This record gives sequence, structure tokens and C-alpha cells, in this order.
Amino acid sequence: MTEKKKTINRVEKNRNYSIIHNHGPHDAQLTWGARGLLAYMLTKPDDFSFYNEELARHSPESVWKVKELIKELKSFGYIKRIPVKDPATKKILNWTTILYEIPLEPDA
Repeated sequence: MTEKKKTINRVEKNRNYSIIHNHGPHDAQLTWGARGLLAYMLTKPDDFSFYNEELARHSPESVWKVKELIKELKSFGYIKRIPVKDPATKKILNWTTILYEIPLEPDA
């Protein structure tokens, strides 16, 4: 019996690691850039606030490109943006970004 050659060298997951669902990184509808951004975003804490400028600072991509990737993830249901409005004026103050490991259905 021949021994299988090891092609991936993994480290012990005892600190500084994340567990994410394979769906997003394997979603063939997404570009490589969107898959990478999604995987990066999923390594953040559950209460993390996402800002395009901050994501771009940790990326080789420009803010413009990050915005395009966010738009792509949004179109495939991985991101939902909810406006936070001033109760008195109903004016949008800012946006909350909700990230999903498994995408929402298109009509959600």
C-alpha cells in the first residue's frame, strides 16, 4: 500500500483561528475577490462593524474595489445593509451591515 503524499500542511488550531462554513469560499457565482473578502469578514467577531475604508486598509484593494465586492456579496445574499434612522427626522444616520455565512434567499 502506498502512502498518500501530504499536500496541505495544517497547524494545530489552538489559538488565532476561525471556523467558517465552506459555502461562501466555494460559491462559484462569486469572484475570487468576493470570496476572499467574505472569508476575511467572517474571521471578525459577531458584533464587528464593517466600514469600506477599514476593509480596504487591510486589503491590497482600493476602497472603490471593496465597495464593488460588497455590492457583489450583497447581490448574492451574503450581505444585507439596514439603514439606521433618526427617530425624529427619519433621516438615515448610518448603515448597519449584516453578514451571512450562508446567503439569504434573493427575496429575503
